Amino acid sequence: MINLFDVKAMIFTGVAGALKTDLNIGDIVIASGMINYDMDVTAFKLPWDPTYQHKRGEIPFLSWREHKADDTLLELAAKAPHPDAVPCRSGLIASGSEFLSAERKAELRPVWESVDNPEAVEMEGAAVAQICRAYSVPFLALRAISDTLTGDANSDFNAFCDQAADNVWPIVAYVVREYKFE
Repeated sequence: MINLFDVKAMIFTGVAGALKTDLNIGDIVIASGMINYDMDVTAFKLPWDPTYQHKRGEIPFLSWREHKADDTLLELAAKAPHPDAVPCRSGLIASGSEFLSAERKAELRPVWESVDNPEAVEMEGAAVAQICRAYSVPFLALRAISDTLTGDANSDFNAFCDQAADNVWPIVAYVVREYKFE
């Protein structure tokens, strides 16, 4: 898709569950980076360096772990207008393959610590960020919080998604308008 559509930059929006107690439903997290918490090769030993210890989230042979947001896109997103009543901050976001309940988020606390204590967790962003990195495409992710650390996203997810889209749209519009595409 990147080659077919000649993608110059990627802005990826969606929702995420909070991993910090001070994040509330509707708050926006601008991803400073993405990490795949499911990627766990910590038991794998390199034949040429058996003393090397992989970290959770690290892709072996590439030594990629955190997929950082593009500095320019991140700076633009930080300057962008957003609804006044909606808190917005930057931080690491984790991705995995599991829709997490509050109980499961608590069970995974040691995992969050092993991947640098992300702000939030979702299911797709690290994969998209990894592909953008492989193709040298500038990447930015924006996530609206769908559930608190101790809450549940199932209450009215579809209605929330509409509100989340409305909250992140001003940021997306500003970044697209101000970004200097090459």
